[in-house]
Amino acid sequence: MLTFLIVVAVFIGLLALAGTLYAGKQVNASMEKMDVASPEEQERLLKANYYKNANSNIKLMVMIYSILVLIFVVGLLIYVFMS
Repeated sequence: MLTFLIVVAVFIGLLALAGTLYAGKQVNASMEKMDVASPEEQERLLKANYYKNANSNIKLMVMIYSILVLIFVVGLLIYVFMS
């Protein structure tokens, strides 16, 4: 039972890491786009709320890690009460 919980915990941790890397990649792409844009293009991007993606990425990361913590707590409770 313990081996199964360890494997599940590692798998979920890897999924959370992948989600974090995906969100970070999106933020880096938007920052690079702003860096190479002309001043007029930068102003247009800012007016179009181009950085809303960064806010949604933060919400995505909070959701990923909240679910991760919840699953770890449930796994720990299962382990404690089953042993």
